[in-house]
Amino acid sequence: MKKIYLILLLFVFVFAVQAQHPQQDPNWAVNFIDSFNTINTNHWYIETGVRQAGTPGEDLAWHSAENVYSQEGQLRLQIKRDTMVHSDCTYNNHQEGTHYFSSGSIITHNVYHYGYYEIYAKLPADTGYWSSFWLWSSDNAAMWENEIDVIEALGYHPDTVIGNIHWLYQIKTDTSYSHFCGLMSDYHWYGIEWNQDRIIWYLDRKIVRQIRNTADGLNICHPMKIILSVGLDQYIDENSVLFHTFIPNSMFVDELNVYRLKCDCSKIVNEIYNFSTFQYGVKKYIKLSGVTQLPQNGNISLRAKEYIELRNGFEVPLGTAFYADVNPCQ
Repeated sequence: MKKIYLILLLFVFVFAVQAQHPQQDPNWAVNFIDSFNTINTNHWYIETGVRQAGTPGEDLAWHSAENVYSQEGQLRLQIKRDTMVHSDCTYNNHQEGTHYFSSGSIITHNVYHYGYYEIYAKLPADTGYWSSFWLWSSDNAAMWENEIDVIEALGYHPDTVIGNIHWLYQIKTDTSYSHFCGLMSDYHWYGIEWNQDRIIWYLDRKIVRQIRNTADGLNICHPMKIILSVGLDQYIDENSVLFHTFIPNSMFVDELNVYRLKCDCSKIVNEIYNFSTFQYGVKKYIKLSGVTQLPQNGNISLRAKEYIELRNGFEVPLGTAFYADVNPCQ
């Protein structure tokens, strides 16, 4: 039994440092991918006008369709000086209906549930900019029960991105993670893995944070829309320095990927004899012993609904990455 315990300790260590993202884990299947060679309005709604209570959130900038476009195979969301006067709202001491900037935002028509979400993007890194990649549950303020901020990036902290969870109008968990200078000014992968048990944040496809989805009464469980947006992080009026020195900039999104786990939760696996022909997906449970031979220098990911049992004789060869996880079937 000692050998089994040692292997399980190895598993815990591998999971804590290196969870498997979908590009290296065959248990995931593509749900939705967009490379933004064009803006497909069958998938995306381009926000226009004022964002008020009852929509995904209020903003200082007027949303303009002109600030959302595809260029050189990228989505570009621009923010610029562009005064708009109207009579629809007041916000943060503005005179009624006065917005001094315009911005860009797109929202999926469809809602998406548990899975892995990521973008490959470059964000504006300067004072005033506020870039966001987030999931939100409803267009009705009365139903605002779920929000996951994959990233909120404030330009005056160019080496920091923030991840939030909102539940019933409150921020239940709020953290920022700083990695290296110039984080926003280069292209990076920003991602999240979300299921009924936990939420995991990724930077460049490596884990930077994870929480239990059931902590403190949380259960972010409803399908949500995907939102990509750029806006302002502070109140700006005609007397502010930023008002007169603001330089137009954009959030550049090269790719968006959404994946779901394959579910085969009635299947019981007792040993795997050939990994090249193994049908990956979340199984009911998996039992492995020395009969199962992991490939040398391989990268193996296994997932099960109930448990994964590593019996006497099971070994991980030197040079092989082995990842095992228990997931809900969804």
